[in-house]
Amino acid sequence: MYIDREILESSIHNIFTKHKNRRKFIHAVNEVLDDCGIDSPFTAIVSNPKELSSLDPGMLCLLTVRLKEQIEDWELNPADYYTDREIAESLQHSGLRTSESITLPYTIPHVVKLTMEDYVTGISGSELIRLYKSNLIEYDFETQRSPVYKETRSGIVEMPDVNHKSVKEIAQYMVRNDYLPDTITLNIYSEDVIPFHYDDQTKAFTIHEGARITILDGFHRLKGLMRAYSVNKNMDVKFNLSIKSYDNHTARRYFGRINKVNVVKAGRIKELLGERAADQVVREVQRNSELKGRISSTQSVNANPGHITTSEILADSIDLFFGNLNFIETKKTSQYLCEFFNYLLGYFPLTNKQDKRADPLLFCGYVWLAKYMQDAGIPVEHVDQQVHKINFDSKELREIIESKKYGVKTKKTILTLAQYFEKYVR
Repeated sequence: MYIDREILESSIHNIFTKHKNRRKFIHAVNEVLDDCGIDSPFTAIVSNPKELSSLDPGMLCLLTVRLKEQIEDWELNPADYYTDREIAESLQHSGLRTSESITLPYTIPHVVKLTMEDYVTGISGSELIRLYKSNLIEYDFETQRSPVYKETRSGIVEMPDVNHKSVKEIAQYMVRNDYLPDTITLNIYSEDVIPFHYDDQTKAFTIHEGARITILDGFHRLKGLMRAYSVNKNMDVKFNLSIKSYDNHTARRYFGRINKVNVVKAGRIKELLGERAADQVVREVQRNSELKGRISSTQSVNANPGHITTSEILADSIDLFFGNLNFIETKKTSQYLCEFFNYLLGYFPLTNKQDKRADPLLFCGYVWLAKYMQDAGIPVEHVDQQVHKINFDSKELREIIESKKYGVKTKKTILTLAQYFEKYVR
């Protein structure tokens, strides 16, 4: 090395800090850090320069080289800091200490054989990261998503098409210990050597030297896992591991089949994810009140099964009027709304389409009314008295409902209906 590494570290940190508000730059640097096998993300390095000091010499050299290759207008030239030999050696750097690196042959225990081409087992997140950082798991553009092309100083290179928002969300679930076990699918194949051996008695699956290990499904999960581990290396994330042994043609067919999806409606996805306390409240109301079997999971209401509103309308309204709820508040709010809707539907069944109180969107107002009565100390059995105060025949109300009948139910719409109810009730 021609110059003291502290000068190089300081220069890299200064450049990162200079561009810390450029989102495109941050994404590009994070891609480089991932490719180098460096756990620390861009923000961690900016806030703590010692993250660079913790890198071993070969890794710092590799990072310097990759930043020059892949970041547009990168200001530092690796040749000003390192000899040609140091640069060449760094390009073989895996990002793992020698004791952590994995080489082939590699044996996976406790594997169940389904067919000659299909095997299943479990694997820890830390082991997946070791395999990836050992450069054993490849991203094969022939059998995966089409690549994106990036111009670097070395020319145009193929890069995986990564949805960074998805990666970030996956990592957040893992860090919060809220990630449900999922499946990673690897393909073990070679035309030159026998790619693996499976022992029927010991259930051991040994990958032979010369075999290719490509990821058929789960690349975003793997990237999310690496991001999460950079925050907490002590996480205990487990995955189902599906092992295939397909040639390229079969692998392409498999990838095409698993990605030919039947789209789930947005409202149903929100309900299934149940990320808010409001979604949990809706589930309780759906199970334990007169609204059971009457709440649609889609954005529209189907009268045939007796639906009278949607989970999205209820959850968005509860979220807005009851706010962020902790565990105990969620339980109490669920009980209160179950009782409220029992009385509401006891007085007004809302099953007749001709009843102007029965529009699905009016449940925004009913949720507001529930919160108003709770805050005012009005018993829920008096909900009929409150509803009778409201003018459901006005042109103003019809215009509010009709203007959003086929559109997205926004926060503004919910508040407009609440204000209309409030005008008559207070």
